[in-house]
Amino acid sequence: MASPLSEELVERAVRMRARGQKLSQEAEELWREVQELTTSSSENGSGSEARAKIDRLKKVKQIMTTTSAEFVKLLDSNPGLALRVQSSQEATRPTLAKRKSILTTQSFDEADGLFAQLGGRVVEVPVESKLIGELQCVILEPQGKQLAPQDYDTTGLVICLQGMPPSSTSLNEWCEAAQAAEWLRLGATVVVPNMQGSSSLFASDLAAIVDAICDFVSHDRVLLVGKDIISLRILELTVLETFDRSISGVVLLGPSSPPPDVVARLPVPLLLLWAKDDEISPFEDLPSWLDALDGGQNVCATIRECDHGGHSFDAVLSDLAVAEAVRNFFVSSMLIVDLLADDEAENHGHSTQAAKSRIEQLKNELPERLQRPAEQDNDDEALKGATRNQRMSVSVADWINAGMRTASE
Repeated sequence: MASPLSEELVERAVRMRARGQKLSQEAEELWREVQELTTSSSENGSGSEARAKIDRLKKVKQIMTTTSAEFVKLLDSNPGLALRVQSSQEATRPTLAKRKSILTTQSFDEADGLFAQLGGRVVEVPVESKLIGELQCVILEPQGKQLAPQDYDTTGLVICLQGMPPSSTSLNEWCEAAQAAEWLRLGATVVVPNMQGSSSLFASDLAAIVDAICDFVSHDRVLLVGKDIISLRILELTVLETFDRSISGVVLLGPSSPPPDVVARLPVPLLLLWAKDDEISPFEDLPSWLDALDGGQNVCATIRECDHGGHSFDAVLSDLAVAEAVRNFFVSSMLIVDLLADDEAENHGHSTQAAKSRIEQLKNELPERLQRPAEQDNDDEALKGATRNQRMSVSVADWINAGMRTASE
């Protein structure tokens, strides 16, 4: 039987959470000021002030990462503490019948630009989490889905997450990235939640968000894309036992450091992008992630060092080779999930033509040499007697590990 939790321990956890929330608020304010200064620096010479703000933002981000890791470790080592902390926060929070998420800082209602041109819509997604409440999201859908939503079979769901506060600028960034990666052309639905990372956000909260979005768009195969301080929660979600949606893979740009332990046992493919000129997550932190991945077992991952792009997905994907890697990763990770699910469905006698059509659509996006796996298992004992789908999924996973290089590179 677990020993009772002392009031001192609960107070310590509550203080850590409060500190994280305060740091998150500071990061939000700094990020807003950096954006304003960056916009006006060429006009009034405020570049040095912007750099100072960025330096402070990096420091705050590092403290937030450390605080978050310590907080999670404290909760993990003390069963029941998370509920006590949550109860403490709920006791001081006003009860509202319907409220916006506390992770939302400004509305997307007035957003325009590329989001509107792509036929995007703003929706309110109810999330079963006391922390979240209703979460505003932008949904981008393929034209076929917009014209015939009941008949169109989506190839996958892409959820774009960030640690820094969202804005109209960041929304356009994700829209540009969606176009560069060709997610909509590939038949994917793209969702951008109006939320930021926070030390008060647990993996279970993120699970509730992803679960609610999956229900809203009626699709449960998910590619999670994120950057900076939200990365830790994304990775934790992949090993959360209570989460039953199918995460096909994870794409991270300039994640917070140091890398969490879960990296060494990641159960889904990972694409890690890092720009050499990243002003938020220093490129010098990349080696620690490489070491963590090298120390893992059976981790499927590709790392791309990007010459430019800073901390913006759209800027990083302006490099056509990087954009192609992100596109190929979506196709590959979704295909692996669909191939294995199709085998399981065949075994239970309920495989569908829609699933097989989706597999064919994704397969046709692969290099020709990968579209038809060899019938022979060569010398790999693990593949003796494997199904065609299983052999193809192994070939595709090997291609991810090899960097997804194509003839165009």
